[in-house]
Amino acid sequence: MYIQRVRRWVPILVIGLILSTVYAANPMPALAAAPADGLYARAYSEDANKAIIQRLYDEALNGRNVDLLDELYASDYTEHSEALLGGVEVLKTTFLSNFNQFPDAIWEIKRMAADDDLVWVHAQINPTGEQGNEWVGLAIIEIYRLKDGRIVEHWESQQYIPEETVSGHTMFEELTPAVTEPVSEEEMERNKEVIRKLWAEFFNPPHNFDILPAIYGANHKEHNPGEPDGVDGLIEIFTGLFEQEPNFGAEILLLSADGPYVWLYNQPMIIGAEENPLAAGKGADIYKMADGKIIEHWDVILYPSPPAAEATETQQAAPQMPEPTMTQLDEGVYHYFGGFYSSLVVVTNEGVLITDPSNAARGEMLKQAIAELTDQPVTHIALTHEHYDHTGGTEIFPAAQVICHVACADIFQLDEYGLVPDEVDITFKTYLSIELGDKTVELHHLGPGDGVATTIIYLPKEQVVMSADLYEPRALTNALFMDDKNPLGVRKILNEVASWNLKHAINGHSPGTDPQDLREAAGYYEDLYQAVNAVLQPIIEQSGVTAAYGASFSLHEQISLPQYAEWGEYDTAFAKHVFRMAMGLMHGG
Repeated sequence: MYIQRVRRWVPILVIGLILSTVYAANPMPALAAAPADGLYARAYSEDANKAIIQRLYDEALNGRNVDLLDELYASDYTEHSEALLGGVEVLKTTFLSNFNQFPDAIWEIKRMAADDDLVWVHAQINPTGEQGNEWVGLAIIEIYRLKDGRIVEHWESQQYIPEETVSGHTMFEELTPAVTEPVSEEEMERNKEVIRKLWAEFFNPPHNFDILPAIYGANHKEHNPGEPDGVDGLIEIFTGLFEQEPNFGAEILLLSADGPYVWLYNQPMIIGAEENPLAAGKGADIYKMADGKIIEHWDVILYPSPPAAEATETQQAAPQMPEPTMTQLDEGVYHYFGGFYSSLVVVTNEGVLITDPSNAARGEMLKQAIAELTDQPVTHIALTHEHYDHTGGTEIFPAAQVICHVACADIFQLDEYGLVPDEVDITFKTYLSIELGDKTVELHHLGPGDGVATTIIYLPKEQVVMSADLYEPRALTNALFMDDKNPLGVRKILNEVASWNLKHAINGHSPGTDPQDLREAAGYYEDLYQAVNAVLQPIIEQSGVTAAYGASFSLHEQISLPQYAEWGEYDTAFAKHVFRMAMGLMHGG
């Protein structure tokens, strides 16, 4: 339902590249036969539920009407996607953030099913809005449970769409003939039993390959990016995978049938393991059936499914949400990392200071984590800069004073979607010292960096520093996020902070606190500056700034920094870094 913005990716198990779902030991019971009146009533209810979900896509998502969510969702609906926890208001914030970040995005339903109170959706989220292109964006399967005309429960699984697939088919097209005759309730139940048998005997141990020819059509069409058409290719792939992990299995979570299609949602696991290493993954499958056999298959898993050993650049890993962590750095000083964002937490006997709640859902998580450390209230929230994805969630701590650089006030007035604090209580220009209990917290504005209100938060006694969005550990900032970054300013800030005596350096989007990461980033920006200036300065001296501006678009062709070639995003972002550094030198921004 949403597009995740993540800065770093988490490696995945190879088994997750191909397998999407597995059967559980406790299948859902078959639906009892209903009288005619009951069938008509249920069909009417199912159609009404599908119409509600269609409105969600057409009006709320593609129509950008988030107020409609109050009508479509129950106020106490249950959310199973960790990134969306927090209720309708979190959904609104998430939708608005996506509209802002991807203004051309479209959400397109490819197929939909209804079974009793469940509605299943197979959709493409296309961030570019390019009509008819099924090779971009995200594939997603969502499941909604409805009651009395409102959404009361929601599950989802999504993955990046690859640039190519083993079968050559997209993840959405339908290649087998359309089914024009109604499918009886009895046949739908038989189809579900076929799928139950597949998961019970093949995808769970003992992984019985002998049943496959009786379950799959010999030339079934396959839309999993890593699997070929037909049974033979399926057997070849899964033979190797089950040899690698013979205890692979899964628990089925939901199972439905609608017409010739069977829909499945599951939790992968390693059978017998004390802790499930695949707990963060969820899978969803769609099977098209004919004469009791699978003739076409689509799936979506939490992980991307590249067809070859090396994934394409946009599918190298999955947006798996790591478990939140609260790490003690010194007495009363902690680093909270959750939802791919960092917060500094300073606990004293006079209250607690935090940084960057980010959003309401994460703010609630942070509040609960702090409650496990102390019963002291959060009294201060220091914001690292003005960007809306860092400044939300302050409302979770209503008694706290919000502190931000003076530039935030003007920028926050531009917020149209309610993503920033209602009020900033304390502002500063270049320096602010906060005495809280036995702690001294310093706020330094050393100039523009990522945005214009860039603030460095420093505990001099504990030698802990917090910054956000200035650098990534041994990686270049993604090219998409460079437009609001001033590399010349980042160079200045990092050079200054790197000279401080530090034990810990927290950056905005990773769990580590090694100050060596900051020093290496300072070295990168210094080398980038020197390399760009060495080429740019002669052009300016000989031909002027106008000529240099024209040359800046191809400047990256004359510059390389091979010592950083192994860093993340170097191949894809270095050209943008060169251009932005040149713009900083010539244009100031």
